[in-house]
Amino acid sequence: MLNSISSYAGSRLIKLNTKKSIELYGHRGFSDSYTENTMAAYKGAVKNGFKGIEIDLWEADNGDIMIFHDSNTKRLCGKSSFIWKVNKKNRKKYLLSDDKGKDQLIPTFEEVMQYASKNNITVLCHLKNHKKYSLSNKGVKKIIKTIKKYKMQKKAVIFASKTKEIKPFVNKGVRIGLAAGELDRKLVDKKVKWLAKNGGDTLIVTKTATMKREDFGKSLVKKCHKNGIMIGTYWTYTKDEFEYLDSIDADFAMSNYCLL
Repeated sequence: MLNSISSYAGSRLIKLNTKKSIELYGHRGFSDSYTENTMAAYKGAVKNGFKGIEIDLWEADNGDIMIFHDSNTKRLCGKSSFIWKVNKKNRKKYLLSDDKGKDQLIPTFEEVMQYASKNNITVLCHLKNHKKYSLSNKGVKKIIKTIKKYKMQKKAVIFASKTKEIKPFVNKGVRIGLAAGELDRKLVDKKVKWLAKNGGDTLIVTKTATMKREDFGKSLVKKCHKNGIMIGTYWTYTKDEFEYLDSIDADFAMSNYCLL
C-alpha cells in the first residue's frame, strides 16, 4: 500500500515497503450527517476521523470556482439556477439548509483549500461537466493557482472520468487522477497506463463491488502500485466493504458514512 503523504515525490508517488492502513475520505464531506458539499460537512468529516474529502468543482460565469454537485441548484437550495450562474457575490440567494435549520453557503474552492491546508487532509477534486458548460483555460489556471497558494500540491488531486478533462492539468505541478466506472478490465488498464504515462497518481474505481471481482481488485491494486498510482473507491457503503479494501491493500475508500 502506498503512503499518500510521505511517498509523494515531485509529480509521482513511489512505492514503500511499510504497511499503511486504508484511509477514509468523505464523499462530498461527511454527507450522511451533514448537508453535502458544505463547510459543515467537511468539518464534520475531520471531526469524525476522515483523512480526506471529495468535492465537486464548477467555474462560475465570473470566474469563481464554486463547490456543488448538481448542475442545477433546485434540489439543495429550493431555487432553480444553473450552478455556473452562482458565484461568491450572489451565493446568499442560494443558501443550503442543514438538519438543524442552519443556512449554509455554497463554498468556494479557495475556502475549501484554505481549510484543508490548515487541517492536513487530502482533497479529491471532481471536475464536473454539462452539455451547456465547460471549464475555461482561466478556470484551469485559477484552480492550479489556488492549490499552490495554499501549498496543497501534495494533498489535492484533480480528477474526472475522461482523460480529455484532465489533460489541461498535466505537467502543471498538481496531482491528477481518473475515475473508472468501466466493468471491462482492459478499459480500466488503459486508464492506469494513461496515468502512468502522464504523471497521474490516483485511480478511483466507482464501486466497491467491482473491486471484489476476481479479475479486478487484488490484481488491479498491484498494477497501480507497481506504476506508483494510489487506488481507492468512489462508493463504499459498509464496514465489510471497507475492511475488504484494506485486505487487498487499497489506499482509500470514499463514503458518505463513517466506517471507522
